[in-house]
Amino acid sequence: MARFWSCCTRRRTPAGCGCRSCLCSPSGAGCTPSIHPVSGCPTRPPRQPSFEEYCDVFFEALDRLGIVEVNLIGFHTGAGFAVGMASRAPGRVQSLVLMGVPLFDPDDENMRRSRAARAGWEPDPEGNYLVRLWRIVTFPDLWVRHRETTDRLLAGPLAWWASAAVTDTDLRGVLPRVTCPVLLLSGSKDFMLAKQEEAATLLRQATVVVLPGETLIADDKPAEVARRVLGFLPALRVRRARE
Repeated sequence: MARFWSCCTRRRTPAGCGCRSCLCSPSGAGCTPSIHPVSGCPTRPPRQPSFEEYCDVFFEALDRLGIVEVNLIGFHTGAGFAVGMASRAPGRVQSLVLMGVPLFDPDDENMRRSRAARAGWEPDPEGNYLVRLWRIVTFPDLWVRHRETTDRLLAGPLAWWASAAVTDTDLRGVLPRVTCPVLLLSGSKDFMLAKQEEAATLLRQATVVVLPGETLIADDKPAEVARRVLGFLPALRVRRARE
């Protein structure tokens, strides 16, 4: 739960309406204790959750916090869940910022990488599992790679469940059901970039922005990403005020 809300940056109460709106990030690397096997969580689901179940548990978290409307930011796996949430509850999701929409083809490199990660891991005396995880997580910045590898170690051997739920879902059939405005924001070196234009054609209201930088563009250009996101949200509020 802590990771799910780590990117929760603001909450507001519009005058007179009594509802609350939140900007948050559904994360694929660590979800809620009731659905994802994160280290230290009290429960583990008896089976791999479906894509729909992941989306529903995020809404359960929002309900528990009393948040009615939400603006979602998603990166890769998180972008997939954000799309699913927007398609399932269009009245609650006001907008999306998607950093790399995970559209996969059966034989492309991204799908092969995803399948390789599904073998899971178990500790061994020689520590070979650490090397295997390090080779799966392929980011050029070594400190980012270290952080992402550590996240997977903390999440445990079944950390791949969340990403598998997204990659096994045909998001090309889900994207057209998203009715809210969407900002497609990616780094120029993002390995999902090639799919961004395709995602834009499947969305009803999409703005595409490509910034020079790495896959984890929020790490690479945090100030510029923040400026683009905050610029997108006020424009959205003005547009809705005029409608």
